Amino acid sequence: PARKLTVALPEFEASGSFKLEGTGWPALKGNWKSNGAEVELALLDPPKGCDKPGRYRVRVTGKQVGFALIADECTPRRMILDGSAWRPASETQAIPERRIVLTTKASAASSARRMTRPCPSVWTPVPKATPHR
Repeated sequence: PARKLTVALPEFEASGSFKLEGTGWPALKGNWKSNGAEVELALLDPPKGCDKPGRYRVRVTGKQVGFALIADECTPRRMILDGSAWRPASETQAIPERRIVLTTKASAASSARRMTRPCPSVWTPVPKATPHR
């Protein structure tokens, strides 16, 4: 079934202003300018570390717009935009149905016997670092 997910609401105005607001993210407002497939984003009233503009490569596929990092020292802006893809809020996205299969102890033991080598992804806790004084 198709679901409509809204996490953030980006607005890029033809006048060169932009606004990006979303749940759990700082609101970003500023100005943008483009040069071919690149866009430069400068924030108004930037948080610490975000006073320089960020540069991104823009790709448009149908009605979707995506951003790929070129250079940006602003962590929140980079985390939100780098590798992102945006579509109009009016479009729904079909989310494939997930199937969860219950594995019993007997079938897990049978699978373990069929393994020819140990699993390479074993997680080991890392001890806490002791601060130096």
